[in-house]
Amino acid sequence: MVKIEEKAINLPEVIKSAVEVFLSLPETQGVTNLHDMVLDVSFREDESRVRRDNAPENFGVFRHVAMNALRKEKTCKKGVKAKRFKATLQAEYAQQVVDGVF
Repeated sequence: MVKIEEKAINLPEVIKSAVEVFLSLPETQGVTNLHDMVLDVSFREDESRVRRDNAPENFGVFRHVAMNALRKEKTCKKGVKAKRFKATLQAEYAQQVVDGVF
């Protein structure tokens, strides 16, 4: 017979401790981690299969430019991932994002 023990988790405490850990990181490390997290979530960078020659670095540059362009675009009040999806569906919005870079 297996005894299963249930434990209640206080979500606000978990969130508070996660924020405390994030704020305790050196500033540059926290910014870098946040930047990497956005790239991973929005562009699925960790799942990229680009491996040959200079392609990983080149695609990394494209991802950074795209992320910065999407962050700079302020007409849509959504996250980078949602803005990226919207740009794939609406050519006018994609042009607006690109025009904001150049």
